Amino acid sequence: MTLHPEALREPGRGLLPAPRPDALPVHSQTSPACPQPHLDVPRTGSPVSGTAGGRLGTVTLPDLECEILALVAEGKRDPEIALELGLPVGRVAYRIGSITRAFGLTSATRPQLVHLAHEHRVLTPPPRQRPVVLPAEQDHHLRAHIAGETATRYYRSRGLTPKQGSRIHLKLRWALDAKTPAHTVRQAWARQILGPGRFAADLHWARTHITSQRLVDQALVVPLPGSRYRLAVPAGPGHRSGLLALTEHADALAVAAALRGQPSFPDVRIVRADTASAPYAVVWGGRPATPDPTPAPLPSCVTGRPARTA
Repeated sequence: MTLHPEALREPGRGLLPAPRPDALPVHSQTSPACPQPHLDVPRTGSPVSGTAGGRLGTVTLPDLECEILALVAEGKRDPEIALELGLPVGRVAYRIGSITRAFGLTSATRPQLVHLAHEHRVLTPPPRQRPVVLPAEQDHHLRAHIAGETATRYYRSRGLTPKQGSRIHLKLRWALDAKTPAHTVRQAWARQILGPGRFAADLHWARTHITSQRLVDQALVVPLPGSRYRLAVPAGPGHRSGLLALTEHADALAVAAALRGQPSFPDVRIVRADTASAPYAVVWGGRPATPDPTPAPLPSCVTGRPARTA
């Protein structure tokens, strides 16, 4: 599931501007920083997505632009990039402009470019790290970054003073151990806050469906076998129950073991769901609408207690 921050933008403000008829494909060989050279991006005002409508164009970044974009994502600034690649500083900014046009944009922020590059695998994905749950204001700030919001426009839209906005920005960078706004985006991908992973999908669902953002901020990061993670939101006002749909017995056992005894996770239990893709669910709190409130009995090896009989 790919996340797009449409809800963070004002009506009519799209991620991509109007199409440019003079935006032509760029063709060259690619460096190891660009493992998949061909990138399909829409030439319309819709968010960049593999399923977005509109005519698609193929983009290939030259080696030098791949290297520059990779260094931007690592938190390097223009003078550092110029020194490392042996370029004039002005040439770095010029190449950033070329990258922007290659993505079909007339203007873009660097965090936005880094997010698009990771989303479409133009840049090698960063090594995964244990995810974190950002407070609501920091999460909102991060998603404004990838939507291409400038700091001034974002502060105004949120009714923040520059000092208040800068404080949130610094807290976000500290939380993700990031050097620059563009590096913040790459770190968010490494921490699985952004990206196609299941943890990012859990977080996106919680942010958009649970009214109490405080509960989301108090959610637990639950480890699964194989260095995977899920997000569990505690029960509370407006969210009296919760569940995690799972595919494997081992995953269900791991989640249940992690949540039992935790505050705000009452009556943790494993139930059978009527979904072939996710036959098990760990449920806590009151009975949610899904899975089936009258589940089939599970073997004692899964539940840890004798199976229920009809």
